[in-house]
Amino acid sequence: MFRAEGDVVPRSIPFIEKQELKTILDMGKCTHREILSVGNDIVDVRRIKKLINHPGGSFIRRCYTDREIKECTSRAFPYIHFAGKWAAKEAVYKALNLKWNRPFSWKEIEIHGSETGEPGVVLSDSILQDIPGQSISELFISLSHCDEYAFAVVITFKDPEAESKADMENGDCKREDKIPGGG
Repeated sequence: MFRAEGDVVPRSIPFIEKQELKTILDMGKCTHREILSVGNDIVDVRRIKKLINHPGGSFIRRCYTDREIKECTSRAFPYIHFAGKWAAKEAVYKALNLKWNRPFSWKEIEIHGSETGEPGVVLSDSILQDIPGQSISELFISLSHCDEYAFAVVITFKDPEAESKADMENGDCKREDKIPGGG
């Protein structure tokens, strides 16, 4: 959307889950959260289908965990779900700013569906140790797909404990920045 000079740009409000809001209210933390990084990826479903159907089938065994394979193969259109998980793995890799400085397996990033259908991420201990000097508290992931493409976006957030402590030490988090009743 084009904006002329002087137009008021609406302020973005971060989405907070109800349970997370309750936790913030209970803990009296600052209401802002800092985004550390964003990663995204788009995958052609036909490319993943071709890799999966390649003689020998090593792509699935090399890149997906047993849990991921079970989730995808239990779906009516497994190739779409394999592509979605692949896009998510790539997006996580990009958001975490990981490097190829050691032997790496795509199984170290596991994408799974929760009971509510929301995607989740499980990272290996090796990856958790490799995250470059960032105090990541949360990783948000969103997936979308159609017959031809799968897309994923990952957003990492700064550890609110580290952020709140640093803000308080620097005087950046004033009393009015706190949610009322939070202490």
